[in-house]
Amino acid sequence: MENVTFDLDLPTSVDTNDFQSQPNYLQDLNDIAALEGLTTDENGWHYTESGYCIESGLYKDVMENQEKSQILAALIQNYYGFGDFIQAENFQDYPEDFGGIYFSQSGSLVLLSIQENERLLDLLRQTEVPFQVKKCNYSLRGLLELTNEINQFYLDNPEHPISNNARAFGISIEENLLDVWLLENNNLKQEEFLSILPIEKYERNYFRFNHLEKIPTLEVTVIAGNNISSPLVVSSAGYRARSAGNPSQNGLVGSGHAMLLNHSITSGNTVIGSVIGRNMSGSSDCAWIRTNSSTTLNRTIRFNNLTYAASTVSSSNGLSVAQVGRVTQVTTGNVQNVAETVNIARPEGGSVVLTNLIRTNYNSANGDSGGLVYANSGTRPVAGIHVTNVSGGVYCTVQAISNALRVSVF
Repeated sequence: MENVTFDLDLPTSVDTNDFQSQPNYLQDLNDIAALEGLTTDENGWHYTESGYCIESGLYKDVMENQEKSQILAALIQNYYGFGDFIQAENFQDYPEDFGGIYFSQSGSLVLLSIQENERLLDLLRQTEVPFQVKKCNYSLRGLLELTNEINQFYLDNPEHPISNNARAFGISIEENLLDVWLLENNNLKQEEFLSILPIEKYERNYFRFNHLEKIPTLEVTVIAGNNISSPLVVSSAGYRARSAGNPSQNGLVGSGHAMLLNHSITSGNTVIGSVIGRNMSGSSDCAWIRTNSSTTLNRTIRFNNLTYAASTVSSSNGLSVAQVGRVTQVTTGNVQNVAETVNIARPEGGSVVLTNLIRTNYNSANGDSGGLVYANSGTRPVAGIHVTNVSGGVYCTVQAISNALRVSVF
C-alpha cells in the first residue's frame, strides 16, 4: 500500500494539480532563477506558464545533487537495514527515532529524526555530500501504523459517513504528520474522523485537516507524475489512454493497488474522474480512470517538461528507461529482467503474485506507484507504469495494460 506525502494547496494560477509540499529553493538557486527569467510565487517557487519547473542549468544542478544524495540514502539504508531504497518491506523494521527521508527541491537529502544519531551523522558527513537534518515529533513507523489503521477502517466500512466525508489522506514526510482532506471540514467532522482511532495512541497533532471541494470548480490539467488521490492513498499519474469502445472515451492509466473500482479520483482539490477499469492479475497492476469534461490530459512529463510519445515500446533487456514518480521525480535505469515475479498487496486484503513484470535499476519510493515509465531515447515512447520498488524498480508493460484494460495510448 502506498503511503505518500502531500501538503500545500498551490496557487490556482500556477498548478492546482499537486498535493505535494513545496519547499523553498536554496538562495543561490533563487538568484539563478531570477537571471533566467523565471517567475517567483509567494512561497518562493519558480514557475513558467506550464507550471512549477526548473529550467536548463537549474535542472542539471538539481539532478546532479540528487544523484550525489543517493549515496547518503544508501548509507541510511545500510545503517538501519531497510528492505530497499526508502521503503522497508515491513514498516515495523523502521526504528522509533527515524522520521523518514526526502529530497529537497535543490536535490539535497533531508533526514528527519526524533533524536540525533551521532554515529549515523558521522557516517553521512564522511561522504562530504551536503545534507540536512530536521528534528521531528513522530516516527515514520508510527505514521505508517496510523495510515494502516485508517486504511483498514475504509476497507471495512466503505459506505460509512466518515469514509464518504474524508476522501483523501496521506503522510507528509516533510511536515511529519498525516494530511486529511475532508469534503466538509469543521471541528465536528474532524472529531468524527478522530473517533475511528484509539485516542490514547494518536494525539491530534498527528493530523492536519484540509478542505476538499466536492464539486469541481476548476479546469485542471493532469500530466505524467502528478499526484492523484483515491479515498485510500495518493499515487502518481501514469499516461493518458483511450478506451476501445464505440464511442471511445479518454482517461488516465494509474496504479491498480492504489484505488478500487468506482473510486472518485482527485488531483489537487478537484475531482478528475472515476475508476471504471482495474486489474491486478497476470502481468499487470493497473487501473483506468475515465476523466470528466473539466479535465485536460496532455503528454507532458512533470519535472522535466519533456513530452512522451503517443506510441509504445517493447521492453527488452538493456533498454534504457525513465520513471516519473511524484516522490523520486524522474529517475533512469536499464531493464535487467523481463520476467520478474513479485507479490503485491491488494487493498481489498491478501496479496497477488504477478508474473512477467520488468525489473530495472532506476530508483523509486513509496508514492511513485502508477507513474509513467518511458523509453529514455528518441521520442520517448511509453513502456508501462511503475509497480513497486521491491528488487529494484519494477514496472508492468504497456502491452499488458492494454490487454487488461482494453485501452491504448493517444
